[in-house]
Amino acid sequence: MKKILLMGAFLVSALTIQAQTADEIIAKTLAARGGTDKLKAIKSVRMETTTKVMGNEIKSVSSIVAGAGMRSDMSVMGQTMSQGFDGTKGWMVNPMAGPDPQEMPAEVTKTFAEQLDLAGPMVDYKTKNNKIEFGGKEVVDGKDTYKLIITRADGATMTHYINASTYLDQKVVTKAKAQGQDVEVEAFFDDYRPVNGVQFPYSTEMSNPQFGRMKITFDKIEVNPDIDVATFKMPTKK
Repeated sequence: MKKILLMGAFLVSALTIQAQTADEIIAKTLAARGGTDKLKAIKSVRMETTTKVMGNEIKSVSSIVAGAGMRSDMSVMGQTMSQGFDGTKGWMVNPMAGPDPQEMPAEVTKTFAEQLDLAGPMVDYKTKNNKIEFGGKEVVDGKDTYKLIITRADGATMTHYINASTYLDQKVVTKAKAQGQDVEVEAFFDDYRPVNGVQFPYSTEMSNPQFGRMKITFDKIEVNPDIDVATFKMPTKK
């Protein structure tokens, strides 16, 4: 009986240490980004990017309004491809497949919805019903990182590898569905710069089973620009 009680006490102690460690890392990460208040003050973002993938260079402009919707317009082979999400419905216009907008599948719409949390899943994570676990330490690209496993309220999971020196994201692995299959997308972050007092990575490399490895360079990032949410709605058919 004594042995069982000691084992129970050990497990409770271990879980408490894990929770404290996760919360300590979260606090330092949010401080490194610029602080919780500044992150929560982000209501909209506009980003201009250049993506290099499969030998092509794609220019895009993406706009997001927290909790409301998003839109991305990409220049591909002389054509403009658009994607949007109005908070409920996701859509795409691909001129190479025809002029009419097409509704996006639910698995894609879910990833759009996750991006509307501009403060990020760590800010007020308990209030959002997100769960965060400390997964130990791991070396990523020769650098020590802390591993945080985040499970969102909707069941989506992602693993953040926090640089042990800067406390900024070095790598994030997201589990998602694509065409009915489970896939893992890896994203590596670099070249952090402040915008309105918040650190943003201006260089991202992503590894996707569908497209291989792609490099995204952020040419411009605006915080809290005026964005017309009407542009997030699916266009009418021509």
